[in-house]
Amino acid sequence: ISSFTCAKDYRMHIEANGKSAKELCKELEKLIQDEHHEVDSIVIGDLSHINHRAECYNGIVVESVEHNHGSTFTLSYSYEWNVYNGCSDMDEHDEVHDCIGFEIDDDGKIIFEQIVLEQRSTLDEF
Repeated sequence: ISSFTCAKDYRMHIEANGKSAKELCKELEKLIQDEHHEVDSIVIGDLSHINHRAECYNGIVVESVEHNHGSTFTLSYSYEWNVYNGCSDMDEHDEVHDCIGFEIDDDGKIIFEQIVLEQRSTLDEF
């Protein structure tokens, strides 16, 4: 992987240069982990579906990248979230394991799928 760029549209640039899918997956794993701060907002997003005070401090941990077919891949990752509930001593903490698809376009840019999560409602509390 000879270059990396990340713009507002969250595209990263890679060059396959005839590498096997297995080699490319390993390089993608390293690239995404090394530059996770560029990817965190894409794959973690807004944590309000968990709690409006939920925060992720450490970003994602890349578990694997798998080649699906053609130029499509799946990123498996995990992250920890925390909710500080002040004086109530009822802080929350959990770890999420998830995956997201992405593709490499003709220009070598990595394009992640868009994640849409539903907002929590007060009915979720009951």
